[in-house]
Amino acid sequence: MSAPIPTGSIITYQSDDWHTKSVFISPDDVLHSVETALIADGITARPGSAASVGFGAEVAGVASLSDIKFSVTLLVQITGGLGYNSADDVASIINHEVYATTGYLPSSSSVPKVQLPGNASVSGLWNWFGSLFSGSQSTGQPSDPSTGFSLSNLTSSGTLYIALALFGFIGALALIGYSGALKHGGE
Repeated sequence: MSAPIPTGSIITYQSDDWHTKSVFISPDDVLHSVETALIADGITARPGSAASVGFGAEVAGVASLSDIKFSVTLLVQITGGLGYNSADDVASIINHEVYATTGYLPSSSSVPKVQLPGNASVSGLWNWFGSLFSGSQSTGQPSDPSTGFSLSNLTSSGTLYIALALFGFIGALALIGYSGALKHGGE
């Protein structure tokens, strides 16, 4: 079992056992469909993903009017949720999306590289508040460093909404405490 994979991690996934549904569907179409399906799982494809067909595989597929077997190197980033328990979990999710897209479950896949986000440690509330003004996103990946504080950075990463909810909750607690003190004769 491998280490936990936090949000913001970049993972390299490899398999040489992906198939198309038929010769009329290209490996790139399958790769694009799987990448699109992964978004709902909190996994986003990054530039650098590639599908490669071995020499003669297309001719063999056309001759048998069946599927084409091909190899894939997929570069993805964990963008949603709380991350995953291990790299094997991420590989299983990708394999599931391949199965849902093609009807074939890859018999072998691997995760040869996991790059954790720059600030993978728990930073505490004070550092999180500081990130609101420094322009870094909740993934620990810096946004455009030339912009610094920007309302669009806050709303695009959801940080503004989290901060507003937190301040609203604290304000509501203060009002409840103040009204309780007034009700019981305090000033």
